[in-house]
Amino acid sequence: MTDFSTPSDIINALANAGTYGCRALINKSSITSTAGFFHSLFQAGGQPAAGTTPTTWAVCNAATVGAWNYNYVNPLTGTTARLLQTNISISVQQPTTLYDRLGHCAGLSGNVTTAQTVTGTISTQATDNRCLATGADVIWGLEWYTATGGTAVTATISYTNQAGTSGKTTTLSLPGSVTAYRFYPITTLAAGDTSIKSLETVTLSATTGTAGNFGVTAYKYLTNIYALANATDTRDWATLAMPQVGNNACIHGVVYASGTSTGIYLGNMVIGTR
Repeated sequence: MTDFSTPSDIINALANAGTYGCRALINKSSITSTAGFFHSLFQAGGQPAAGTTPTTWAVCNAATVGAWNYNYVNPLTGTTARLLQTNISISVQQPTTLYDRLGHCAGLSGNVTTAQTVTGTISTQATDNRCLATGADVIWGLEWYTATGGTAVTATISYTNQAGTSGKTTTLSLPGSVTAYRFYPITTLAAGDTSIKSLETVTLSATTGTAGNFGVTAYKYLTNIYALANATDTRDWATLAMPQVGNNACIHGVVYASGTSTGIYLGNMVIGTR
């Protein structure tokens, strides 16, 4: 596969990003947040439009409403796409990460204590070079769409590991009164496991007291954005380290909130191909 190898490759990719890759404008509204927690900006309003709440497991792509690279055009066969520039102004000082949203579901209830089916997979995304088939570069977690109840619970998550062994489990402790937009990454796995290849079910230890609506999301890390309040964070290809963007990628931000609102995001991103 042809990749970037000279400065002229980068210059040409930047110049032609409107044909293959994309030039995406970002103007995202602030959402309510809680300091010290991760919050997904997938459903934040503005430009691009706010993402819609999914139902059963679905593969996300650039055509998924909520993708920040909404006008992304896949590279020609045999060529590579990479993130070459971001230029983002944030009204609240806090770290933000850009991810490729690989797949998601919602429809899980905070009042159900039996196993709730997810059937989350990354096989199609791996074929598109968006992630590794073993899930070694994938972050899985629980994402909230509407608030669940005030009782803290433990979620037991059943998954298939990197070697294809199913029925493996891990747990995730969840506080009470989890609000919309929050994202809780799965950070520990069963002994000897290194990654999740697919995720099958989520079981709560007790009812939270309110059904709400939450689900499972799989992400792949691309890069970080960090700016002072009302300042601009500009990064070129060198400071971004040119992360590869796979075919049909769905890029958006996840913020580690510093206060009660995430603030407004203004700027653009450029994806170029070679």
